[in-house]
Amino acid sequence: MTDEHDQSGGDSRPKAPEMPDAAIDAVGRKVKQSYEKLLKEPIPDRLIELLDQLEQSSPENNPEDKT
Repeated sequence: MTDEHDQSGGDSRPKAPEMPDAAIDAVGRKVKQSYEKLLKEPIPDRLIELLDQLEQSSPENNPEDKT
């Protein structure tokens, strides 16, 4: 009995068709625009508070815990 899947141990999924260079460039530009927009947004106050708490709880900032 023969198996339809590749027996070489590789990926047996069908290959996706190649995208045209123009489409790849357009997707890349959109991703870059999204990240640039995200980076311009302010960090939420709650996240800053949590980071401050984490920093204060680290052993480097607590001389009493040093051995």
